[in-house]
Amino acid sequence: RVDNGVLILAPAGEEVLLAGLDCLTGNVPWTTRNTLNYKMSHSSVMPMTLAGKKTYVYIGVGGVCGVSAEESDRGTLLWETSKWQPSVVAPSPLQVSQNQIFMVAGYGTGGALLQINRSGNQWTATVTDQYKPNEGLSSEQQTPILYNNMIISVMPKDGGGHRGKLVYYSPSNLRSPVWTSAADERFGLGPYLMINNHLFVFKDDGELYVYEVGQHDMKLLKKQRIMDGADAWGPLAYADGMLIVRDAHMVKCLKIGLS
Repeated sequence: RVDNGVLILAPAGEEVLLAGLDCLTGNVPWTTRNTLNYKMSHSSVMPMTLAGKKTYVYIGVGGVCGVSAEESDRGTLLWETSKWQPSVVAPSPLQVSQNQIFMVAGYGTGGALLQINRSGNQWTATVTDQYKPNEGLSSEQQTPILYNNMIISVMPKDGGGHRGKLVYYSPSNLRSPVWTSAADERFGLGPYLMINNHLFVFKDDGELYVYEVGQHDMKLLKKQRIMDGADAWGPLAYADGMLIVRDAHMVKCLKIGLS
């Protein structure tokens, strides 16, 4: 994640938890000491504004924390909680309101909702909801998307009857989906990306699906096999009408036409 020319990293080493690296000079303008003893995860550092303060949020192996992103005290640890600490986590945290963060992880972890409160310089982080993957919205590999005040995700393999399906949930009810894809539309660990009001979902065997996203449902517009995919889990990338997809052995660039 690059913030105003500074690359934000989470080495989670013996001394440094988070750090900023100037993209032009290589200088390190700030660091956050790893007093929490977190280990590195696959999750990315996400910038958020929580309770009116710019914050970097990170899920490490050991817990969740928020670090100041404000110029005056950048790198200062604001809050942390060890009440939610998956042994492995790949998806990044997702802000769903001015003081709520949605978190998911695989390997049977499921999902959780974290509420951040501030009173002056005092911060608290409280897990207000937590459930297993067969009990509500979850994801194992990809980070859910917040769109039209709804959350889009692909359910993990241990997600019960919704396993592998594309799902649409309201942030106010993380237990019951508003919409799910058809029984034969299951995507494994495949990635997804919003382009305009269209959702592109890449099945982990190399088939591309395109949905039109409405307020309460999605409409399948097209599906097309792009490759005989093997572990097509890598995030999609889009720029200037070009969509890049990949699996474990091949990368392809597709020209996308959208009205």
